[in-house]
Amino acid sequence: MVSAVSGVGAGAVRAYGAAPADGRAQLQRLQHQLSDNVNCASASTREGKATIAAIQEKISALKQQIQAPPAPAAVPDAARIGSTSGGVIDVYA
Repeated sequence: MVSAVSGVGAGAVRAYGAAPADGRAQLQRLQHQLSDNVNCASASTREGKATIAAIQEKISALKQQIQAPPAPAAVPDAARIGSTSGGVIDVYA
């Protein structure tokens, strides 16, 4: 789980999406779940086929996301730390 770093909102952390390792772990879980459902006795039923199709769609979407992750969203100014004028601190004031 990703936690917020001092001064950065949780929304800014979530804007970058899941780490690739998290995506791969989720992909492994979905592939295992697909294998279980394909090898189940109910795989030939209408409900079983619908479940298998749903898992296959999730796997396909996740593979696309892992191969081409979305560009990180811009962090809102409210989540930035300090001034946006170059990050220089006036120590002589």
